[in-house]
Amino acid sequence: NKIGDSWIKSDSKKTSPDLSIESWRKYLPSIDVWIKAENKEIYYVSHILPTLDWTGSSLGIRLRLEPKNIEELYKDYLASFKAAIETMKTSKKQKETSKSTLELWPRTMREFLDKRLNTHFIVRSYILDPTKCKLPEIGVAQPQELPADNPYLDEDPFKGLIKIDTIDAQRGFSDPNKNPGFSDSDGQNKKEHGKLSVQFRSYFDKHLDPSELPDASDIEALQAIEDAQLLFDKKLHKGFKAALVELERLGYPGFTDPKITIS
Repeated sequence: NKIGDSWIKSDSKKTSPDLSIESWRKYLPSIDVWIKAENKEIYYVSHILPTLDWTGSSLGIRLRLEPKNIEELYKDYLASFKAAIETMKTSKKQKETSKSTLELWPRTMREFLDKRLNTHFIVRSYILDPTKCKLPEIGVAQPQELPADNPYLDEDPFKGLIKIDTIDAQRGFSDPNKNPGFSDSDGQNKKEHGKLSVQFRSYFDKHLDPSELPDASDIEALQAIEDAQLLFDKKLHKGFKAALVELERLGYPGFTDPKITIS
């Protein structure tokens, strides 16, 4: 959210925003994968060698979820944020006596990414330096810092290295004679594609969804949705209160676990 707030402030002050990956680095989830390979296996791992002097040892790859293009992310977030502000202003002018508590999406960068994460983020892989690999200290990992100019790999670093055989556990929901690479969901989608309800849903998502860049005419519908959600949340909380209290008396979820909430 701090990054989103700084972008909004920069736009209001007409200053250049910080669009560097460095400002995102500490927030980006990542995982380091280390592989042991011998010199005779070099033809398997030639695409992930850290240097040409490598003679057989550990090889490291960092997988990191990061923005595809920070400039495009900035433009999209700013446009969505401004559109929400303008829509609320227009709605308030039309209904000056209304006491609406509705706030349009996106209020924060976190809310924006809840809907647009897959659009603007991607998992990229980076080669690590085996000489800088450190053991965890008191159970805490000590990841090495990536140089700012470290390029990411254009191909899958684990292609040809890892093989995973899957066994379908959902018996009755899968076709044992299905073609390789063709998922059950693909077949189900094809079967249901012609249903009228599916067509209506698709049309609604593309053209009528009031939560997607709403205008002033959508405010009333969004307020009704929010009111209904709040009322339903209260009903759920009341209905499950006795059961949750009983669970808490039994010590569940536990000392280090979060409190159960239902909404």
